[in-house]
Amino acid sequence: MRKKVGVNGMRKHYSTGARRGTRKPHGRAVAGKNIRYCINQLATAGIIASVNLQGDDGSSIPVGKALTKKGTTDMDRIASALIKEANKLRAEEDLEQKLRREQAAEAVAVAAAEAEAKRQ
Repeated sequence: MRKKVGVNGMRKHYSTGARRGTRKPHGRAVAGKNIRYCINQLATAGIIASVNLQGDDGSSIPVGKALTKKGTTDMDRIASALIKEANKLRAEEDLEQKLRREQAAEAVAVAAAEAEAKRQ
């Protein structure tokens, strides 16, 4: 995830092309209310927080939102759980494929034996 991001940055990131029929396509930014609502919910949960830049005169300028330490650990925990689950599923699929190959090889061997018995 990027370090600092605001509502307009997210609107541009999630934007799509406008459906204009036969006219030339143009990009359209998505609605900001949904993004603001999600940001407020994440801020309430303590996952993201505002990032302010301190000016020379002591004033703070809001730069955007960023993940907090709690948010980073949650994201890492979720990502590692997803990776473990994906590896587990991959191992199960590999085991199933190996079993299918063995069954197919066994079926071919049985068919070859039956064909050999018919010839004799």
